[in-house]
Amino acid sequence: MRKRYVIVVVSVLTAMILTGCSGEKKGADDSSMTASPAAVSEESEGVSDTDGALIDYEKTGSLTLGKYQGIELKKKDLQDEDLTEEQMAAELAWDSVVSDSDAAEVQQSLIDEEYENTKMQYENMAEMFGTTLEDTMAQFGMDEEGLEEISRDQVVLRMIAKTIMVKENLTLSDEDYIKYLQGFMDESGVSTKEELEELYKNDYGTRPKDDMYIELVRDYVGSKAEIK
Repeated sequence: MRKRYVIVVVSVLTAMILTGCSGEKKGADDSSMTASPAAVSEESEGVSDTDGALIDYEKTGSLTLGKYQGIELKKKDLQDEDLTEEQMAAELAWDSVVSDSDAAEVQQSLIDEEYENTKMQYENMAEMFGTTLEDTMAQFGMDEEGLEEISRDQVVLRMIAKTIMVKENLTLSDEDYIKYLQGFMDESGVSTKEELEELYKNDYGTRPKDDMYIELVRDYVGSKAEIK
C-alpha cells in the first residue's frame, strides 16, 4: 500500500495524475479533473466537511463523478513486481475514476488545511535529511504554487472517495480503518486506532479517516473492474 510520507513522491504523482503540473498522465486529456480551478469558501458552499464526514459532492454541484464501476482493465497491465494483481487493479481503476472526474468547486478552507499538512511533510523530510525546507522542496522541483496545486488535488481525491461512499452506502469499519492505517504507515506493531491516528496526525496530516476513505474506495473500484 502506498505510504503518504514518501510524501511528495506520492503527492507529486497525484499532481501528475490530476493536473499534469509535473508531467502528463498517460491517457488523460484536457477535460481532466482540475480543468476548472475554481475554489469557493466553506460558507458559500454550505457544506461542513470534517474528517470522516460523508458528503455527496455531486449532489452539492461541486463534483462531476466519472465512471467507477465496471472499468475495463487488461490483465497484462496488472503484472507488477511489487503489487499483486488485485492491488494493481485497484490502482489502475482508481486512476481511471480520477481522470474521468471533474471538480468545479473546492472549498478554499480545505485547500488551506491540506497546504499546511503537505508543508509539514516537507518539513519532516527536511529535518530527516538535515536540510532546509526550501532546499528540500527544490529537490522535488516544488514551489509555493505547486504546493497549492498538490493540496487541492488531495482534497479532490477525498471528495471523489466520499461521494462514491455515499452513493454505494460504503462504510469503514474500525477493523478495516486500523488495517488501512497500519498498511499506509507501515506500522504493523501499533494496533490501536487512537495510537495510529496520533501517529498519522503527527507525520502526515489532520484527516486520517478521510485519507483512509481513499484507500477503501480505491480497493472498491478495483474489485468492481472488468478484467479482460
